[in-house]
Amino acid sequence: MLNKFVVRFLKFWHQLSTRERLLAQAVAALLVAFLLYISVQNAIGRIEELNSRIDNYQQDLVNYRQQIALRQRVEARYGRIAAQHSSAWSESELQDRLRQEIYRLAMKNPPGLTPDGYPERTSDDQENLVMVPGLQQGSLQEGGQGYREFMISFRVPRAEFSDLITFLERLQTSPQSLRIDDLELNRSPLNTQVQSTIQITRTIVDGTDTISTDVPITPVLTQWLDPLDITDWTCEGCDLEVGTDETNVLIAKNNGNGPAVLYTTYQLESARQYRVTMDALVSGSVSFAAEWNDMKQVSDNPIQLQNDYSLNRYEMQLLLPFVAEELIDVQIPLINLSSQDAEVAIHRLLIEETLE
Repeated sequence: MLNKFVVRFLKFWHQLSTRERLLAQAVAALLVAFLLYISVQNAIGRIEELNSRIDNYQQDLVNYRQQIALRQRVEARYGRIAAQHSSAWSESELQDRLRQEIYRLAMKNPPGLTPDGYPERTSDDQENLVMVPGLQQGSLQEGGQGYREFMISFRVPRAEFSDLITFLERLQTSPQSLRIDDLELNRSPLNTQVQSTIQITRTIVDGTDTISTDVPITPVLTQWLDPLDITDWTCEGCDLEVGTDETNVLIAKNNGNGPAVLYTTYQLESARQYRVTMDALVSGSVSFAAEWNDMKQVSDNPIQLQNDYSLNRYEMQLLLPFVAEELIDVQIPLINLSSQDAEVAIHRLLIEETLE
């Protein structure tokens, strides 16, 4: 059957003139080219669709990891706060816990808390930030559905105003859910110290007998790099030195042979978001960016630093892509000293993971 078809086609082909054969070949070539074009376009469209899916999956992975980390932090913080509450505690137990918390916060360097909510043991010669000579008996009242309120007032005979402000801030942020209800300040005309009477209320949530505080927290890099170590930095086309003052400032100057670059490298986890904060003084044309591995930019447009040689703070957001190796070598900060008179003095550098 196939042989008969081939014989007929050859017979038909030989009957065509030379011009007709050329025209048929041209039509066939155009048809093949059109089919190839359609196939290539379909393949390109498919590849672009797959790349788009990969980007979406990577973004979903970043979002899921951030949500998981946020949930772990919320659960851990709730567990620590819930350890300070129990509907089974008596009024005397509440008085004792609140008394220990007030004395803990009145120390110059407050110790941490145990999983049960009690202050960790410290030496007896711990210096106080403010003096609290004694506490009156507090009163327990029903605050509303699901919670109670324990109120107490006490005096701070004398304290520096700045120390008293610090103590009040500690009370407001205490894990025992304290609230300052009333504050009275007095100062004699010739004295720099103030006397104060403080009334606080502790909120006790009912129904929290036992809550586990052993919730794993995703590690977060949060570290001020100060003082800066000159051996950790790479300087191309610039001279690098460390200042002699107490802050141990890192100073980089363009050596006059064209644009220069200064950077240090950190290994950061992929598919995570970071915030970079840098305190620096700048002279000349200097910009601040970040790159990773094969010099792919991971920051937004480079930040142009202010050419006023005054200490300024600069912030940059980074969203690292997902890679199979999980850890990425990031050149951060990547500082470009474009002008020949460019100079930068880095005072502090902070890299921290963010969840927003």
